[in-house]
Amino acid sequence: MISHTIKTQEFKNLPCSGGGSQAVENSPESVNETEVSSLLSDEDVQDPATVIELQGKPIEDLRALSRYLDKQKNVRCRPSLFVWLARQNFGAKLVAGRQRQAARRCKRGSAAALPADTSGRKDLLDLWQAVLDQFAAILPHTEFATWVEPTRLLEIDGQDAVVETPNIFVRQEIEGRYLAAMTAELHRLLNSPVRLHLVIGDTLSSSRW
Repeated sequence: MISHTIKTQEFKNLPCSGGGSQAVENSPESVNETEVSSLLSDEDVQDPATVIELQGKPIEDLRALSRYLDKQKNVRCRPSLFVWLARQNFGAKLVAGRQRQAARRCKRGSAAALPADTSGRKDLLDLWQAVLDQFAAILPHTEFATWVEPTRLLEIDGQDAVVETPNIFVRQEIEGRYLAAMTAELHRLLNSPVRLHLVIGDTLSSSRW
């Protein structure tokens, strides 16, 4: 919980006159700060400076981030990870991805039903399976199963390839250890240059298969 001293420091500069003070307390900004403080307390974020810093974030973004972490496994220091992701505006990306997903659902719902074209999807599956097979042949089984196998190829647009990872930890490991080799293998299979972009599953959940 946030101590009484911290709360006093945060609100000591607010106007003290009757009408002015009431207007500030009832303002949207004040409501957002109260909700953010409560959420940060639930996430065990206790550093006073960090609490004040994150009070400027929209509550919707922080709630989306909290729900995202609820789905993750083996998170050893959730408060620190929550703060880091919040500073990267990861919550806003989650919200934007879900809004795009909802817009696509509405668009599909208003259109006439057509038979699904799975040929392009199968091509992507086959292509990425070839990449996975190559890594499976050269990596220890545990290493392959933990970091490489959970990925999937979502789309290729010109020279840009989008690969989905299940969480931020896999994405960081891919970026640090396997990205160059994956890019080279795709280049070899496609016989053309390629730029590989990594996304986390929930940020592009509408593209999941």
